[in-house]
This record gives sequence, C-alpha cells and structure tokens, in this order.
Amino acid sequence: MGKGNASNFPGHGNGVSRTAGFKLDLAFDLLTGSTVSQTFTHGTHQDKSLGKHLLNQINPGDLVIRDMGYFVTESFKLIGEMSAFWLTRVPTNVAITFSNGSSLEKRLRPLSNNFIDEEVSVGTCGMCARLVAVRADKKTAIQRRKARNARSKGRASSQALVRDGGHILLTNVSSDVTAKELFEIYALRWNIETRFKACKQSLNLGKVFKGVNNDDHYESLILAALIQQLIGFNLAAHLSQLKKGSAEYGKAI
Repeated sequence: MGKGNASNFPGHGNGVSRTAGFKLDLAFDLLTGSTVSQTFTHGTHQDKSLGKHLLNQINPGDLVIRDMGYFVTESFKLIGEMSAFWLTRVPTNVAITFSNGSSLEKRLRPLSNNFIDEEVSVGTCGMCARLVAVRADKKTAIQRRKARNARSKGRASSQALVRDGGHILLTNVSSDVTAKELFEIYALRWNIETRFKACKQSLNLGKVFKGVNNDDHYESLILAALIQQLIGFNLAAHLSQLKKGSAEYGKAI
C-alpha cells in the first residue's frame, strides 16, 4: 500500500522506513474446502496472535496444519487438550532436545543420519512432541543456505544453517501415522499459498492501494474482494465434491 496509508494500515518498516500494509488471515477445511475463519487486520499484527482465533473453531479429532509463523507452544498444548492434533514446521530459533540431552543440530550434522522419528522436548517449556526429519537433497540445502545468508547479510546462525539441511516437522500425531504420510499431509498446506497467490493476481487491487484514501473505503474494498474470493473458493470446493461423488457412483454401478 502507499506509504500515506500508514496511519490507518501500518506495515513493517523494519525500523528503516514507514510503510503501509494489511493482512488477510484465512483458515479453511482441506477436506471440504469450506472456510473456517477469516480475519482482516493491519500489516503489523503478528501471525502468532492471529492464529489464536482458530482455537475456538477446533473440534475433537481435528488436525490443525500450521506454518512456522504460527508456532506457539501454548496453542499446541491447548489443541492437544481438546483431543485434537497439530502438525507444523519448526522455526530455527526454537530449541529441540532429545531424551539423551543432545540437540537437533547435533543429530542432523552427521551425513549418515538421513532420517529421525523420535519424541523430543520443545522450547524452554519442555513440551513433549514427535519430531520427524529427513535430510534434504544437496541442491535444496545449498539453495536454502544461500538464501538465508543473503537475507541475514552473512550473519545467519550456525543452528539455522544446519537445520536448512533437513525437512523437519513436529506433531502430536502418534506413530500410527508414518513419517511419509505426515509429509504428504503437510504438503497439502501449500494449497493456502496457492489461494493467496490467486487472490493477489485475480483481484488486481495493487494499483488501487498505491494512493491514499479513506480507511473505511479501503477496508470495504478489501472485505468485498475477500468475500468474492471466498465465494469462488467455496463454489469450486462444492463442484469438486459433486464431481467426486459422481465418480464414486459411476464406479459403484
């Protein structure tokens, strides 16, 4: 958004400049495609805080798949207490310790250690969880480390660089679900990235927000655009379910 909107829609300037922006936080059901919740807020609102709104929507047996920007151990504990499940990637600044006291980094360093599936202690609170990790291919690891060093201007922590060499998930799902299945399930979360990309490209609101306008007017445009997208997503999900049902009926015949 144009910088002139910063007073109503503050964005992250990283302490360098004043910026403007907004966030659309969306949660949806992967099985049905239906929207569970959506939140509109200014650009500086933390994902961790936004993610707490979803807790009121969780039912026993649900599986919550989260990106690491929403990593909050207290929320994961609450999800478990609701007899529900969670699956997430791990931020590089979160300490992971194995039962013998060794760190995740120590376990990942040996090139011969290509797979881990164990109970671990997470963070300073010592939350117990299941960690699943597989070594990334060499090309992926190099690309990740190169990108991290570029973002940090060469000041990336050794802990982060070691973790860039693996694909790492944390969960409270039991070993009845295999590590391969967990990675396949987590890959479904990319669906939400596809939705946001579609939202940004199809709505074409970038030019509108470059100027300065009344905050109520901008908010109404944003919410109207979101409603349009949600209607489209829900219609697509409904048609997909109908198509699936027709295919299963055809097989039964």
